[in-house]
Amino acid sequence: PQGYGPIQDLIMERGLNCGVYFAYFVIEGLYRAGYDKEAYALLEGDGEHSWKNMLKSGTTTCMEAWGPDQKWNTSWCHPWSSSPIYFFTSRVMGIRFDGIADGKLYVEPHLDGAPDKIEIEIPLPQGRVAAQFERCEGAMSYSISAPDAYEVIFEGKGISFIRR
Repeated sequence: PQGYGPIQDLIMERGLNCGVYFAYFVIEGLYRAGYDKEAYALLEGDGEHSWKNMLKSGTTTCMEAWGPDQKWNTSWCHPWSSSPIYFFTSRVMGIRFDGIADGKLYVEPHLDGAPDKIEIEIPLPQGRVAAQFERCEGAMSYSISAPDAYEVIFEGKGISFIRR
């Protein structure tokens, strides 16, 4: 997108040079501006300001800071720092429940930079949504199973789609 290049360049040069809470807004901004690959690179990053750094610290939940050395009294259980769950569901796999009240499930994946194979499952009161993506020899396929009550609306250029 026109005009966002310098901002994207600065973000990618500095990485997630912010707190965990604000990282959501940085990554969401990249996705909204069409920089899917760059947004995914930040999600998967392994620098000092990354979710992988939390894992290196031995955490099993998302922390208040990127690591215990960055905040002496950091909490080891902060749900607002778990934005990768949101991003893998709504951006990478593209599953949105905007129309859940009227029985519509929208799927618009952003898979640039993503792994070659992804599987997720989302529990709902009406049943489970299970989605799989696979990239093999240049071809991309996406399949989803959802409760019969939902109409699945898929938008993904160059991706074969199957509702199971």
